[in-house]
Amino acid sequence: MKKLYKKLTDRYIRSFKIIKAIDLNTYQLKLLKQYGRLHKTFYISLLEPYKRRAGEEPPGLVSLDKNDRYQVENIRKERVLKGKIQFLIKWVDYLKYQNTWEPPEHLEEYDELLKEFRIRLERVETAKRTLGY
Repeated sequence: MKKLYKKLTDRYIRSFKIIKAIDLNTYQLKLLKQYGRLHKTFYISLLEPYKRRAGEEPPGLVSLDKNDRYQVENIRKERVLKGKIQFLIKWVDYLKYQNTWEPPEHLEEYDELLKEFRIRLERVETAKRTLGY
């Protein structure tokens, strides 16, 4: 979930049922379909027992729609680091120094931007070959 300031972000989303204990310190949770992008296995330090106070309603669902996520403005560069491809991402409403290197699996829903980047890269390479660089 994206918030204006990190310290104002909710520490916990809601309560989830534990499906199984992977080991003493790792648990697999039953997550709702809307949290499908989250990993289902969590280390114990990230979990808290849910205690409902008298007269308190359980917390509602947290929306993870596209408006709550960071939006990619464009892809700036590509590199290979330790044998893995990464892309330099320019985020919407963020400054240049806040660009981050992200692996392709973080960009699965941005296929069009990846295609545009590849086309731009190919044009630059063609221009360099034409000019003798």
